[in-house]
Amino acid sequence: MALLLDHILKAANRKICVAVYNLTDARARLFLELLQVYCYDPQWKMELRHLKYFVVVAEELSFTKAAARLRISQPPLTAQIRTLEEELELQLFNRTKHKVELTRAGEVFLAEARLTLSQAQRTRKLASQLASGSIGEVRVGFTHSAALNPAIPRILYNFRTQNPAINLVLKEMLTFRQLECLSGNELDVGFCRELTSVVPPSGVTIERIMQERLLVVLNSQHKLAKQSAVLLKTCADEPFVFLPSEISVGLSAKVRDLCGKAGFKPRIVQEANGVISIVGLVASGIGISILPESVKSIAYEGVVYRPLRHPDAVIPLTLAVRESEHTAAVSRFLAHVRKAVGSQA
Repeated sequence: MALLLDHILKAANRKICVAVYNLTDARARLFLELLQVYCYDPQWKMELRHLKYFVVVAEELSFTKAAARLRISQPPLTAQIRTLEEELELQLFNRTKHKVELTRAGEVFLAEARLTLSQAQRTRKLASQLASGSIGEVRVGFTHSAALNPAIPRILYNFRTQNPAINLVLKEMLTFRQLECLSGNELDVGFCRELTSVVPPSGVTIERIMQERLLVVLNSQHKLAKQSAVLLKTCADEPFVFLPSEISVGLSAKVRDLCGKAGFKPRIVQEANGVISIVGLVASGIGISILPESVKSIAYEGVVYRPLRHPDAVIPLTLAVRESEHTAAVSRFLAHVRKAVGSQA
């Protein structure tokens, strides 16, 4: 039907605003002729309870039976219907001593009143779901290396399974870009590597959720591939393939810091923008690299992974979030992540 509600408001003292769109059928045209539509009129007094009373009277075609069904006395019900008709400047019922009948306008109004009450119920349900976090959207950023950690896909899969009405918008981003988006409210949550040389923006917090060992990535023919574990200082003269320092503010800074403590600066001969690209370049014999343990999930012909023998050869995986402005859905997601990583600890 053509009559639609612009706003359905829960509070009893709020006004209902009505708009008419695309009135083409005969009944709708008749209704438009009979009904003066008040849009955002401060004098508009019709409320949802008036519609409810009207629908019950229309279904019972008896004020006595309708009052009993509504559990109110008949005189107030009659008064409320009369108020509604006066407000609409429209007669909804033909009344005699023996029967009550809907007018033609009342028949049209009944269909719209039912739709309105149904929409109001859906609106209440939607509001309740939004408040509880059972529906909504969560924008999640992740680095390439974070996605390789088996815990992250498992967390996302379980959350989707348990919360099918929450839309997870997943975005692969470098750490520095995640921080920018979190600060600019373009992202809700980020999985990234711990920062060592960069301070997060104001209003963004970083919390450790797990950590990974660092591995040396080697061509299978490399001399160090014969070792079960590799001492960091034995890599001092090796050419490195690595992420650009200007975009990798977590992993790159960590490796450079470890190398510095071991007494050398890594000689980077080739840079690549992703972990898979780095592994491929190592397979080509261009150099070696140091990456998180989860990189082992990349089975690349001609590449082997060896533990890095160093007491600090670990890199945390962190959860970056804004300090405030969490929707209920975001709060639910954060609770899910923290519970999942806590169970793995």
